Amino acid sequence: MNWKFISGLILIIILIIYIIFYPLQFEFYENLKAKKISDFIVLPIFFLLIIYDLFRNIKKGEKDWKKYSLDLTKGLGIFAVLYFLILRSFFSSGIIFINTIFGEKEMVKVSGIITDKTDLKGSGKFVGKYELIIEQNGNEFVFDSNHKSIENYKVNDHFEMEMKKGILNLIYK
Repeated sequence: MNWKFISGLILIIILIIYIIFYPLQFEFYENLKAKKISDFIVLPIFFLLIIYDLFRNIKKGEKDWKKYSLDLTKGLGIFAVLYFLILRSFFSSGIIFINTIFGEKEMVKVSGIITDKTDLKGSGKFVGKYELIIEQNGNEFVFDSNHKSIENYKVNDHFEMEMKKGILNLIYK
């Protein structure tokens, strides 16, 4: 057995798990904005790879386009399922990690009215979803949270909190 490979794989798995669960240490964080940033980065790269693959097959003189189009459709479907179920969460957690670790932290006062609250308790495989949507002077902030942090807030309540803004302009506390 190659112990260097196995130990490296274990370290990578531990790092991936740490990054995925990193945002759970915050009371409030902008996960939706992080997902949009990850979509903005990953999806264009993926479509450029598809265009490159098409160009390569045209240049190579691919004869069986029916089989190729079926394989391309399967690949797109598998990527979509993997990306939107697993990879998107991983990339958004990585973006939150980068946002909080690097650069200076600017203090921001978030003060507004709670326009919506999502409090879905988890059971079984579903972890739960806890979200506050706050409107401040026409700006809307969507903060993911945990059950303990949002249980005292209600829709149309006033929300005021001193929070930090990281290098990627994501707000968290």
